[in-house]
Amino acid sequence: SNIILVDKDSNKILDSIKRIPITTSSVREVLPGKDYFLPPSQGKLNPISNLDFSSFVSKITSKDLLLYKAIYESYSGISPLIAKEVCYRASLDLDSSTASISNFQLERLFNSFERMINQIKNHIFYPCIVSDLVLDKIIDFSLIRLTIYDSLKIKEYESISKATEEFYLLRDLKERMSQKNSSLKKLVAQKIDRLENK
Repeated sequence: SNIILVDKDSNKILDSIKRIPITTSSVREVLPGKDYFLPPSQGKLNPISNLDFSSFVSKITSKDLLLYKAIYESYSGISPLIAKEVCYRASLDLDSSTASISNFQLERLFNSFERMINQIKNHIFYPCIVSDLVLDKIIDFSLIRLTIYDSLKIKEYESISKATEEFYLLRDLKERMSQKNSSLKKLVAQKIDRLENK
């Protein structure tokens, strides 16, 4: 995934989290000053404008995949995390495959997906960050309430911008602390070795 900041008047890319030069992708360059255009669809459907039960069933069951993988590989804008959330809300096992799903389960899965898409269409958002306090780890951030993580700490934000900024700030801070911790352990181990060898 990537976050791209675009000037809405000129449709020019101002910057992005991941810069993608022509040497990385011959299809879509993501660099400041370049024109912004949507990535190729890769045969995925747009769930906002193209969501009905029969096409959902046809698309999801066209390959034998894990349910959540079938969802995010079939619809644009759906991440693996959101696809897992759809399955979780439908009370379906994340390890279930499209080959073993019943018609009743497909209906539940579709209803769960449709409810989530309707929330998005109606601008019902829940910007949040999920953290595991026991492991002292930041898990993820989302625009949608992640009920799959109800047992963990979920902090709500007033906007997805604030949640995203906080997520990357905290993640960067934790990574730097981990690197310093590792360097310090290595330094202490070296000092101990030197003392033991004297």
